[in-house]
Amino acid sequence: LTDVQAETLRLVAMGLSNGEIGRQRYVSEKSVEQIVARIACHLGISPDRSHNLRVLMTIEYNKWIGAPRH
Repeated sequence: LTDVQAETLRLVAMGLSNGEIGRQRYVSEKSVEQIVARIACHLGISPDRSHNLRVLMTIEYNKWIGAPRH
């Protein structure tokens, strides 16, 4: 992941919305949507109606940083 993607993933894992991430990073909400889509693609996560993309990304983030699993 690029530095921007890693930071965006961290903010997603913290529970921020795309709008909140955009305001914090001084980019448009649309830009955040594109970054989130690229992160999902990079992590091999595909959009699925039965699973929340942001939850799956948070799980991957926690694996990536070595957070404990419960």
